[in-house]
Amino acid sequence: MVERRYFLSLATKSSVVAFPCFAIAENFLSTKSKKINKGKLVSSKDELTFPRDFGAHLLYGIEWWYVTGWLNDRVDEELAFQLTFFRRKTFIGENNISRFSPKHLIFAHATIISKRLGVLKSAQRAGRLGSGLVKCSSLDTDIQFEDWFMKRDLTSDSYKIGVQGNDFSFRLRLQPQAKLKNLILRGKNGLSRKGPDDKQASWYYSRPNIVTNGKVVVNKKTLHMQGLSWLDHEWSSEFLHPEAIGWDWIGVNLADGGSLMAFKIRRADESIIWSDFSMLDAKGDNHPLINKNKLENIAQTVRWMTLGEWSSPVSFAKYPIFQKILFGDNVLKITPFINNQEIDARRTTGGFYWEGAVELDINGKFFGKGFLELTGYSSPLLLG
Repeated sequence: MVERRYFLSLATKSSVVAFPCFAIAENFLSTKSKKINKGKLVSSKDELTFPRDFGAHLLYGIEWWYVTGWLNDRVDEELAFQLTFFRRKTFIGENNISRFSPKHLIFAHATIISKRLGVLKSAQRAGRLGSGLVKCSSLDTDIQFEDWFMKRDLTSDSYKIGVQGNDFSFRLRLQPQAKLKNLILRGKNGLSRKGPDDKQASWYYSRPNIVTNGKVVVNKKTLHMQGLSWLDHEWSSEFLHPEAIGWDWIGVNLADGGSLMAFKIRRADESIIWSDFSMLDAKGDNHPLINKNKLENIAQTVRWMTLGEWSSPVSFAKYPIFQKILFGDNVLKITPFINNQEIDARRTTGGFYWEGAVELDINGKFFGKGFLELTGYSSPLLLG
């Protein structure tokens, strides 16, 4: 096991930069180094090239691979899961050739959510890239943290992911569907704005509706599961807007083979600094519901509304886990799989956030399943 206490002992001053996965403490950076160098900036002069951009981007300050999914065993068990690998550039020992130099840190989070059991089980890890037990390829998706992994096969374009925790484990194969649009470049050709400043942006692509099969072990019971997953990969070097305290983000595999991705970045007064909304059909074009309403600049016309909150008994945060999103004459209603899906990440990336499985109804009818992430509700993100 990689020793985590060393990385936690480096704490001096906490600030965060991350979207859409979670807040990450920059405990290892001096104030001076943060101002001088955050890493390579996102630029519209660049463009994405695959399969290379499935791999790591070590010149950028932050990066994450994020997989969520809903699974069932065709009998009586339904589960949701999440696995995230997060890379953070430290700017320490840049010219040190030693593999022990902590140039990059890797954090990993995994969860299993069971509605029948009414529980969320989670596991976390933190370590130094290049230590021998923690690896991350720049050529393709190939990340390993001891016995946790996420690896893409070049020939089949499939992924294998695995997690071994104290309370659960899973090993799954993810196969994007060739008949669907399975690689979606967010924003403009993959350059996704996160604020009014051009520098407040990331490179961001999604792979929705991935057919998933494999084994899940929970409560010492082995389950053979199948379902659909969603994969996000994002990298950047820039902080969010200085007034941002958190965000709401949702990604849903729609029942008709399409996909929904939306987010809003909030100020302390709950006003929105920046938002995005993308609802696509199975071919990756605008969804018929958007075309029907003849909506333009839809991100500016979408309205988010809270229907109900859940109060955490641990962090005492109030999370708006019941929401609706309005666009045109349509009402998207978000309902959580279970209420308590709060993640306690104080031992790794810092703080609390809510990240859980949700169902989506549209105009009163079931429309899809996905994940919702809510950050900055237990305490504001420190972004300076």
